[in-house]
Amino acid sequence: MSAFQKLVTRLVPASWAASMEAESRRWHACCPCGHARSIWDLGGIRWKGGGHPRTWLPCPACGQRTWHTVRLLDAEK
Repeated sequence: MSAFQKLVTRLVPASWAASMEAESRRWHACCPCGHARSIWDLGGIRWKGGGHPRTWLPCPACGQRTWHTVRLLDAEK
């Protein structure tokens, strides 16, 4: 867990922390090349969010720094 994730999950009830982690793992930053990483694995939290924001990130798959679209994906993907 990142320092930010540790701080936030300590400040909220355990049930909220578990919900935050579960939902953050469903949100993925998707590169145009097709590679996707969960927001939780990137060190962030996305809980009760909406829309499809974009964020400027390096992609480990293609090696390029590109705009990644943040999408809510199914839990089994």
